[in-house]
Amino acid sequence: MVSQWTRRQRVRRRPRQQPHSCSDASRADTSDPTIVSVVNAASYTDGPISPGEMVTIFGTGIGPAKPAYATMDPATGKLATTIGGVQVLFSGVPAPMIYASSTQVSAVAPYEMASFANPSVRIVYAGETSTADQVTLAATALGLFAQNASGGGWAPY
Repeated sequence: MVSQWTRRQRVRRRPRQQPHSCSDASRADTSDPTIVSVVNAASYTDGPISPGEMVTIFGTGIGPAKPAYATMDPATGKLATTIGGVQVLFSGVPAPMIYASSTQVSAVAPYEMASFANPSVRIVYAGETSTADQVTLAATALGLFAQNASGGGWAPY
């Protein structure tokens, strides 16, 4: 049997974690933001992205621990392009933001991305930028919000 003193020694001998240089106390993850997938926000299906489409991006370290929600930019009267310290860039063009958390971000694909042949998506959070995720461009992309959030079934009315 291991005595309590031995257990305490083990705890004391653990290497100290290096503090992260980020000054944002609400940061959920200390690693660089990583995009796992970009999907249609209504159906969660993977596929081509259309300008004006609502998209959801899943990943790690992509936003704050406490979720942030859409706000209006008082200067323009449009959705803000940064919420909770998170910004989504489609080939460098900031996207209007809907929601941001540590593992999920939702935004509206900007109409300006229609001029790019091979658009990319990046997330900027707390001064860190994710690697680019290449997406395929489509003229339109259908997605219906369903009552059960599965992308199928009855749509709310």
